[in-house]
Amino acid sequence: MAVEPADEIVTLHVFFESWLGEDGANPVDLAEFARFEETLAADFSMVTPSGARIEREPLVELLHRGRGSRPGLVISIRNVRRIAEEGGLTWVSYEEWQKDDDHGEKGRASVALLERSPAGPRGWIWRFVQETWLPPGEDLP
Repeated sequence: MAVEPADEIVTLHVFFESWLGEDGANPVDLAEFARFEETLAADFSMVTPSGARIEREPLVELLHRGRGSRPGLVISIRNVRRIAEEGGLTWVSYEEWQKDDDHGEKGRASVALLERSPAGPRGWIWRFVQETWLPPGEDLP
């Protein structure tokens, strides 16, 4: 049974926080990275806040190489909302706020297309994400 979309979003970002912010004290193993890979559809793509499109394989490679690259990373997910659901697909919007040892807090407004699927570790496969920078300290209305 699939978890709620909000739980899926938070769980995936907890992985990102651990993987990228790892300092050796709380190591993330490669099995967890494999579970992350299982959450992405074969044709997954995303549009970054700067407007660049990145496909699944380059994103996986980038994240794999980025292990431990953001010491002290803290990610907060806020204001998760279902936009639409049809035929096992769910559009969700949310805010992702990131903060680490080297940068102030930066926010992204995100929209994701999730598909219910038993192939996903938590019952969801991510098909698409679009991110847009948010002004510092401003949540979406």
